[in-house]
Order: sequence, then structure tokens, then C-alpha cells
Amino acid sequence: MSFPELARNSAILAVGVSLLTVIIGTTAAYAFSRFRFPGRQAGMLGFIIVLMLPAVATITALFVLLNFVLGPQLRNSIVGVGVAMVATSLPFAIWNMKGFIDTIPKELEEAATIDGASANQTFFRIMLPLALPGLAVTALLGFMAGWQEFVLSWQFISNPKWFTLSMALYGMQGQYAANTPWSQFAAMSILVSIPILIVFFALQKYIVGGLTLGGVKG
Repeated sequence: MSFPELARNSAILAVGVSLLTVIIGTTAAYAFSRFRFPGRQAGMLGFIIVLMLPAVATITALFVLLNFVLGPQLRNSIVGVGVAMVATSLPFAIWNMKGFIDTIPKELEEAATIDGASANQTFFRIMLPLALPGLAVTALLGFMAGWQEFVLSWQFISNPKWFTLSMALYGMQGQYAANTPWSQFAAMSILVSIPILIVFFALQKYIVGGLTLGGVKG
């Protein structure tokens, strides 16, 4: 496959994982932060337990589950890897966003409700703008996870049509050091790292804002 095709697959995977992780993780985190419902504590504890497991420990379970839910054809594609990546990224995203939402005063939402705002308006117009730093961090980590993902792709994908840059980079290694084209390997490594830097600098101001939030008392 050519470099543009590999980059396209990696970009689809990274952007898809980032968007789905932000959307699902933020809405779930908001529910865990603001509402009290049966199983809330058990759910948060379950996320912690999942985070304690190494990624390779879930490969077999994900492989069998995706074969059953999506079928072998979709599992052997970017779609299958993307679903698996979102599933493994969500526990951290939910914990990260819940901790950030917990710092936003509930009084702001109560004031908006008194002024006549609906629940959806409060969420989109009050909560999300204030949660931009947390959203930026979650989006960046989701993009990085999808862009540089290798283990799940290598295990799930056998169709060359869906190979990613990470898989191609790994495939450039020879059995022995002398068989590896190190100049091409180094050049491709630099090219693979550039999109992550671009996304980081694009979100930098929001990330810095999240780190410094609360450092100055008004």
C-alpha cells in the first residue's frame, strides 16, 4: 500500500476514536457526576478495574466479542479496531471528564434552569463551554491512541486494504538489524509523529487552560 492510503486508514481510526470517545465519555461522565442512580458506585469501580488490566489481557475477549457482534468481515477492518479502541479508551475518558465536571459548580446549571433553560440547553450552552479543557485533553489522548495503535490492529486485521501506518512501520523491520532500511524507517517515524504534534499544538491553549484552572482565585 502507498503512504497516502496508510495515512488515510490511520486518520480514519484516530479521528473516529477521538470523536466517539469524547462524545460517549463526556455524556457518561456528566451522568455519573450529576445524577445519583443505582449501580453508580459499582460502575465507577468497574472502570477502575478495567484500567488496571493491561491492554493485551483483553485482546482475546474483544476478538471473540467483535466476531459475534460485528462478524468476521467488519472485525477484520478499521471499524472493528475502532470499536475495540473506543471500548478500551472509554474508562479513562469517563474518569477524566467526571473529575473535571465535578469541579464545575452546580449553581451555574441551577441558575440556567431558573432562567428557563432546558436540560439539553444547560448541557450544551453551560457545561460544554466550561469543560473545553477537559474535552481537549480527552480528544488529544483519543487521537493519540487511535493514531499510534498497533497491538489490536496487528491481531484483528489481516486484509492489507486496512493496514495502518503503525503496522507498515513495524513491517519495515527485518529479521536482523542489517535487513532493516534504517534511513527509510527513521523518515517514516518522523512523518508518523507529525500529525500528533499538529493536534497537540492546535489544542494546546485549552490543555494549558485546564492545567491552570483553579490556580488563581477570583
